[in-house]
Amino acid sequence: MPKPLFLADLALSPLLCGQVTAFKAISRYPRVLRDLAVIVDDGVAWQQIVDAVTSLSDARIQSVELFDVYRGTGVPEGRQSLALSLSLQDPEKTLDDAAIQELVDQVVQVLRERTGAELRG
Repeated sequence: MPKPLFLADLALSPLLCGQVTAFKAISRYPRVLRDLAVIVDDGVAWQQIVDAVTSLSDARIQSVELFDVYRGTGVPEGRQSLALSLSLQDPEKTLDDAAIQELVDQVVQVLRERTGAELRG
């Protein structure tokens, strides 16, 4: 082809339905990441973990992500170790160590109550 070829794929249906992406300002306060490893029964699905954490309805908990699943030495038969990363950020101030620990403790407690999770030590 003697001239460059361009291709575009536009999804106009969301715009025609009035769905426009909303943007929010980037926080001036730092985000904190905390990693936890919990041991749960093999039957516990990742979505149950996410649902338990989001049930706290705390805006400072920005996200929870799974980054490892382990079964083997050190984990009892019929159980699995799930490693999760919590992203924490307060939109109004910098989180101090006490506030961070309080949030982590709340997450561990709700996971224990809803899924039978135990911290992996």
